[in-house]
Amino acid sequence: MIKAKFDLREFDRACKQIVKETGKIPADVTNKALFEVGKIATTTTKFTPKEQILSELNRDNLAAKLVQAKLKREGKKGLFGDALTAAAEKLKRLRQRGSKVVLGGFKTAIKVIAPFVKKKGGAVPAGKVGKTNNLGGGQPAREGNKTVGAIWNSYVGGKSPNSVPERVTNEEYEGVVKAARIKLADLNDYLLQLAQKAANKFH
Repeated sequence: MIKAKFDLREFDRACKQIVKETGKIPADVTNKALFEVGKIATTTTKFTPKEQILSELNRDNLAAKLVQAKLKREGKKGLFGDALTAAAEKLKRLRQRGSKVVLGGFKTAIKVIAPFVKKKGGAVPAGKVGKTNNLGGGQPAREGNKTVGAIWNSYVGGKSPNSVPERVTNEEYEGVVKAARIKLADLNDYLLQLAQKAANKFH
């Protein structure tokens, strides 16, 4: 029912069991689970706070040094005085703006899946996809012989996949694994509640 790069057999089993116990449509169960995993992942995935980025760039005039290094690589003359200060401040703003970029893929994923998540009463949300990016996405589950859905976060740092910092890809992975575990615990709690309700009918 759900596709990912890590073992989701227990997660898949719980979703199938919910379908069996409740009679819900498999695609609805899958899409709701995908949506909630993506949503949780935006809180469990680590990112660098803006304050930390600013602190590091201010240390030993690092921002100014990075500006000069970039100009040198491009074969351009260095900057001095107010021009260098302005360029360094611009670099700081750009770096801070990207502090949560690693979460972008998950945000896009939940926007794509949202229109396929049923609300109570059977109403489908309007699903404003809005502005998305190429950092991630989703494949909503649809009814068929095999109900499959997916979400992904493909954040890439730099100009090629080879330039992705290892710690960033690890943070993505760990963030979504934590999210899946939290959701799995929630699904199992729901199954336990269903079992208790069924047992109470015989008392």
